[in-house]
Amino acid sequence: MQFISTYLKHRLADMALPYNFVSWVCKDQRSVLWSGDIPANDPQFPNATEEQCYIVFKGELSIVMMDALATNAGLDSDALFVFYSATTKGTKMGIETNSNIPCLRVKVHEGASAREMDVVEMVRAYVEGAIHSARATLTSEIQDIYDAGLHNKTYASNDALIHDVQRASRAFAEA
Repeated sequence: MQFISTYLKHRLADMALPYNFVSWVCKDQRSVLWSGDIPANDPQFPNATEEQCYIVFKGELSIVMMDALATNAGLDSDALFVFYSATTKGTKMGIETNSNIPCLRVKVHEGASAREMDVVEMVRAYVEGAIHSARATLTSEIQDIYDAGLHNKTYASNDALIHDVQRASRAFAEA
């Protein structure tokens, strides 16, 4: 269980997504933060209740995270400048949950121009896709971790745990 939670936090940080609240379930294992049931109505995971593997994460996207995601969205330099300006004026993004289904929340700063609104919408669409992609990838990866039995391994030190998490991350990235 410790391995999966640490692995997910490590991978989400690499993806520039919030990792302070990560909740998951995989077969007979659940994170300590998991509460409730696996939602049967998550459009991204319609078979999650049968497969018994599900991940949800939530939290505010820091300015650094938003900037990294905007850069990854492929905006041109003018649009990036407009987005950076909007974030410094108070535009925020965060992931919330509704019945264990994550949803992106965007709050654009007061007095935003039409151009800022357009650019923020482009970044919002990209971030929503990044969230869906991360959840699909990580759900598959924790299923593989579970099937390999790594979820039961105990560690003598945090360094040993981090070492194995990094090895697993590299292995999945190369696959």
